[in-house]
Amino acid sequence: MKTKIVLLFLLGYSTAQADYVDDLNAAMSNWNSTYGTHVTMNGWTTVGTITDLDERDSVIDAMTDTGSTYVVTGNPSVPDSVTAISISAAHDTLLMQWNTMVDTLVEVGQTIVSIEWQFNDTGTIFNSTAVCVSDSIVFDPMLSTAVVLEDDLTRTSGSSNIYWIWGSKRGEVWWWVQCNSAPPPVCSSQGGRMDDPRLCPLRSARSSGSRKQLQNSIRLGLEYTDGFLQNYLERRKSQI
Repeated sequence: MKTKIVLLFLLGYSTAQADYVDDLNAAMSNWNSTYGTHVTMNGWTTVGTITDLDERDSVIDAMTDTGSTYVVTGNPSVPDSVTAISISAAHDTLLMQWNTMVDTLVEVGQTIVSIEWQFNDTGTIFNSTAVCVSDSIVFDPMLSTAVVLEDDLTRTSGSSNIYWIWGSKRGEVWWWVQCNSAPPPVCSSQGGRMDDPRLCPLRSARSSGSRKQLQNSIRLGLEYTDGFLQNYLERRKSQI
């Protein structure tokens, strides 16, 4: 059985194959149809190109400003609960990871895009700053914090193809469990993941200290796989 559910990530990155204009338009359509209960993506405007290091610093400042930068929050199984929250609500360690990630992703030569958002209940408008290259969205604080999953599930196994909100594939995970019928049931579980190395610029970075922690946090984590394994394990035990 194949179903689509939404999973939220605090940090993310992608390189798609479509033109970034197509990606932004697809993201707006998908966002508003999936998450539009509380926050609407009104539109976007191309601002210009990062031409030098000073302009790069200005973009980084915009993406890390705790007074104006928002990310997605909510229950991934209840899209109507999804809204936006200021990064000022994050603890210091997470903010440090966020700032380091943004510094890694923003480069001279990228296109700067301003995206307008609106809280539906108050009418309050805020903007996110995105960076793109000719054929892809590189990063946006709002758009890059949500993905869509297409699940293929059975009683004892499953897999998920993972897509960014604009439609390009992020990766996949898979899992399975085996149980015997002896009282009490004894079950074993396994799982794995695959994500396109092009989707994570830190894969080739040095793997030590905070850089390794950041690398692990912005790519698909095994915590997701382990959660599904545990759910299937418990479900299979109850059916024996």
